[in-house]
Amino acid sequence: MASSKASWLSFLVYKVVRSLGSFLKRSTLHALGSFCGSVFWVLVPSRRALAIDTIEKRLNVSVEESKKIAKQSFQENFCSFLDSFLIPSFKCKELQIENYSLFEKFKNISRPIIITSGHIGSWELFANFIGESITDRLG
Repeated sequence: MASSKASWLSFLVYKVVRSLGSFLKRSTLHALGSFCGSVFWVLVPSRRALAIDTIEKRLNVSVEESKKIAKQSFQENFCSFLDSFLIPSFKCKELQIENYSLFEKFKNISRPIIITSGHIGSWELFANFIGESITDRLG
């Protein structure tokens, strides 16, 4: 029971923060993301050590270079996460769909479908576009 309350509370906090974040400029979100990444860097030494060790071994760089890369990675990951807050505000006015007739066919299917994307991250924008395209079937 406590686990479900914690999950619900985490979800609620996320929704509130996401709503507030959607009103901020991207540069503000990135400054906040960089700050959060730096805080995470300090507060979670086990993840920091794992990142440094992995980067040092896989990239064959010095410990100092590994630390620099790892900290930048923490900051960039938080920036990317906070970018997701802006997705609902993206308008897909210039989206190009290679086989639009197939897309139209998918829009008219009443059952759930799975769409794959060739680029990591495209699905986030495409999901927003799909949501705008089939709002009559959502909910």
